[in-house]
Amino acid sequence: MGKIKNFIKKFFKVLGIIVGTLLTFGVILYFIPEEWAETNSNTEETITIEQKTDYSDDQEKIIEELGKPNSWEVAFNQTEEPMLETWKYIELGETFIFVDGIFSERIEYEFTIPTDSLRMDAGISPREIYKLEGIQDINDLLDAKPTLTSDLDDDVWENAKFYSYDDIVTAGTINDTLVFVKTQSFYLPVE
Repeated sequence: MGKIKNFIKKFFKVLGIIVGTLLTFGVILYFIPEEWAETNSNTEETITIEQKTDYSDDQEKIIEELGKPNSWEVAFNQTEEPMLETWKYIELGETFIFVDGIFSERIEYEFTIPTDSLRMDAGISPREIYKLEGIQDINDLLDAKPTLTSDLDDDVWENAKFYSYDDIVTAGTINDTLVFVKTQSFYLPVE
């Protein structure tokens, strides 16, 4: 009976991650104007995007005051749209949102924290992934390979893939280019 419960828990956890990823891709695609989505073979204009490599002044202030976030999500800008980041400080009940590194919003949220538990984080900070370009870069950073890899439906996102590293780190690519990385905190019971 315990194996069935564990299977069901894992199934719903993976399902939740996939749904969350699909929502993240949906948000990213929502911000891409329709005229950019269509390719025009007569266009020779190249868009140059300055790659973020370090924390902004706003982010540095929060890091100095609160330390690195417990969990976070970064949606990379693949067009001229902004880079979106969400940082969560679970014990403080705070979420910070940044647009291209500029503080956008602070949200108070009461996270459910189990009593007598120990938090387990991914152990990496957002800054460590700013320069990364693909899944091999994430593999090298984590010194691991994904425990789950899934191609997403081409009708929704062409050439999109989802990767999970034991549900603690998840990432997505479109045309093998990194488009988001998300970390998750877990609470383990203390005996």
